[in-house]
Amino acid sequence: MNTHGRMSGAHPMLKIVVWLGLMLLLTGVVLGTYSMLIQRGVIYPTVPVLKWLQFAQSIAVFILPAWLATCLWSHQPASWLHLSSGMRWQTVCLIFLTMIVALPGINLIADLNGQMQLPESMAQLEAAMKQMEEQAQQMMEQFLQTTNIWGLMGNIVLLAILPAIGEEITFRGVCQGMLEGSAQESQSGRQKLNFRTHCAIWITAIAFSFIHFQFYGFIPRMLLGALLGYLLCWTGSLWAPILAHATNNGMAVIAYYIGEHTTINADSIENIGTGDMWWLGTISIAATIGMLWMVKRSCRKSCN
Repeated sequence: MNTHGRMSGAHPMLKIVVWLGLMLLLTGVVLGTYSMLIQRGVIYPTVPVLKWLQFAQSIAVFILPAWLATCLWSHQPASWLHLSSGMRWQTVCLIFLTMIVALPGINLIADLNGQMQLPESMAQLEAAMKQMEEQAQQMMEQFLQTTNIWGLMGNIVLLAILPAIGEEITFRGVCQGMLEGSAQESQSGRQKLNFRTHCAIWITAIAFSFIHFQFYGFIPRMLLGALLGYLLCWTGSLWAPILAHATNNGMAVIAYYIGEHTTINADSIENIGTGDMWWLGTISIAATIGMLWMVKRSCRKSCN
């Protein structure tokens, strides 16, 4: 039975409830299955098992609920999510280069964010957040450890490509689209930047950063989320923020691998643009703004 568009005329709140319900249901299935297998001794919480859990969660939490819900909302779900629109190769190259140029600037903003301190009255909360981030960092380092190129490729898929697809479908595709009220099924899918669009981009960016539960990386992740939102508007293609997101994550995965298998320290890559090299981070921010202007300009004719 074809269910596409069954809820096309439903109230937005009902659509959100259905989407969140699907997310909770599928997440519960994955976590319930994992817990049952652990309790029965079929599997153990080793790093490979946790990687498979991460893979399943990426599908269950981000990709499947968003896609199934959109199928109910629209007769053309791929168009609604802006997945049916492609990009010119020049735009692809510009976005890829922009994310590389932005690395020192992101490092600088992250370093400044990491120096923020809460009031003394919130010292316990601050300590708890730092502990959570340290634990998350330790887990990520365990995920990143690999001995060969095939392990690196697997990490790029698991920690860069898959999260980029899932999170962009959820945040830029569903959240930003719902907030903007732009459930358009036009061929271009491009949106004009008005007040509502700007609000949708920034609210989604804040939610995108908040959901990672990392206070000391909140600001750079929020700015990255806004950048991804504007890329969607300028290009009309969800593949633009997916590419930028995957490039950003992929550089971190590759940097760690280089640090583990060469004489280059991974920390030296992560610290580019910080400390005594703050000037490079500042130049990076200015250059990134310039390159984003070039991306916007390259799409201007088709965005009008």
